Amino acid sequence: MNEEAKNLAKNVRKLMSFNNDTQVTLAKKSGISQKTISNIINADDDKSPNLKNVAAIAKAYKIQVWHLLYPNAPLDILKNDTVEKLVGNYVITTAQGRNAIMSVCEATSSYSAMATA
Repeated sequence: MNEEAKNLAKNVRKLMSFNNDTQVTLAKKSGISQKTISNIINADDDKSPNLKNVAAIAKAYKIQVWHLLYPNAPLDILKNDTVEKLVGNYVITTAQGRNAIMSVCEATSSYSAMATA
C-alpha cells in the first residue's frame, strides 16, 4: 500500500473511532458505499482511492482533504478548525504576517516539546 493510502486509512479510522462511526454510518454521512469505506480503511494493495470519495469523507467530517492525507496526524489536527484557520490566514497574509505566524508556531512547538519532555 502506498504511504498516502496508509495515512488516509489511519486518519479515517481515527475519525470513525472519535465519532463512534461504523462503516455503515460513515457511508450514510458521506454518500459513498460501505464497501468503498471498507476498501479505504482496509487497503492492502497499491490501488489509490478515488479523490471524489476522499473528498466526500472529508466533507462528512467537515474537514479538508489534506487533513486525511497528513502523515501520523493526531486527532487534534484532524478535528481542530484552528489549524485550518491558521493555514488559511498564512496563505492570504503578507510576508510580514507569514513571518509572525511562523514565529508563533515555532515558539509553540518549542514549548510543546519542553512540556512533554
